[in-house]
Amino acid sequence: NISNEKNIIYAPNIELHTDKDSWVIQAMYAKTIKGYDSIELHKNVRIRHDDEKQSLPSYLITEQLTYFPKTQQAFTKKKVTFNQGENIIHSKGMQADFANCAHIKLGKVKGTYHPSPQSPIG
Repeated sequence: NISNEKNIIYAPNIELHTDKDSWVIQAMYAKTIKGYDSIELHKNVRIRHDDEKQSLPSYLITEQLTYFPKTQQAFTKKKVTFNQGENIIHSKGMQADFANCAHIKLGKVKGTYHPSPQSPIG
């Protein structure tokens, strides 16, 4: 009965692409529940975002993430670290909607911003 089926996937690699963005979700392992209605990713969950407008990729890192393939949405209530280069933001929880321009909401945010050195004008 597929409605109760559970599977374990080791080293999952989920790729999502839009016209301008690409996202890769990886983890140590994942559990599927009810077929592939939802995928629970566990241990060192990393979301890499490549955007043609930005030179550096950005990363979201957490210990657990639930991903819904049909709607391309994901969430976690665990701690999340977002980093791009030397800029780091910590939050408690996250919601992401990859189908709608990868709209991401972080909760209880703390961050460190390191501006890049300005080039002298001359």
